[in-house]
Amino acid sequence: MIRAVTAADEAAFTAAARASRKLHRRWVQPPADAEAFGRYVDRHASINRVSPSSASSIGVATPSC
Repeated sequence: MIRAVTAADEAAFTAAARASRKLHRRWVQPPADAEAFGRYVDRHASINRVSPSSASSIGVATPSC
């Protein structure tokens, strides 16, 4: 199941981002600290509020996060 990311995902999400940095650094730079994660959540929340059906980018989390 994929769902929208929320502030409650911060600890697991940022830990996973830091752990996978070496593997993914050429393709993505996910937020790896609390400040960057807060901006990530805010950015995706505002995109989804404006036009959820046409959003080209969403923040996602899986149950393991």
